Amino acid sequence: MISRKKINQIKFEYDSILNSYNHLDSTLYNSFLDQNNQLVINFSNAYNQNRVTGKGRPSPKFENYVDFKGGKKSLDSFRGKYVYIDVWATWCRPCIQQIPYLQTLEKEYHNKNIEFVSISTDESRRSGGSWEAAEKKMEGFCKEKKYDWSSTLVWTRFFFSTSVSNKFNT
Repeated sequence: MISRKKINQIKFEYDSILNSYNHLDSTLYNSFLDQNNQLVINFSNAYNQNRVTGKGRPSPKFENYVDFKGGKKSLDSFRGKYVYIDVWATWCRPCIQQIPYLQTLEKEYHNKNIEFVSISTDESRRSGGSWEAAEKKMEGFCKEKKYDWSSTLVWTRFFFSTSVSNKFNT
């Protein structure tokens, strides 16, 4: 994980390189300086995110996700187990292509201390603005593909960009 000290060192080195060009036009210099500053901001954001969600850190909570089989689930529903989280959507081709592999993995780890949780990020805006239509689309998709979900299949009525990313402080 990149540290604050390393970020400052990178900024110093980039600024030093820039400052070594004594005869740059001020507009060009300022443009490069802005790029250096943006790079430092990006590194700082990555550093801050890793402090929250990095290796060895507790997972952000998710709560009140609708379970495809009925009821609601939260991360606490799986306390004491390893949790494999798969994030997917019916409109995501790479996600769909991975489902058979996930199901094979689920079978391989059946009766082990691991829970597979598939979180659908289907949104109302992709289904005419209706949550009910989004839910029916996902249910119809699963029935059509004859997916045998031995994992917990959940979905949320929040937009992925706000609900999940806020949990990860992005």
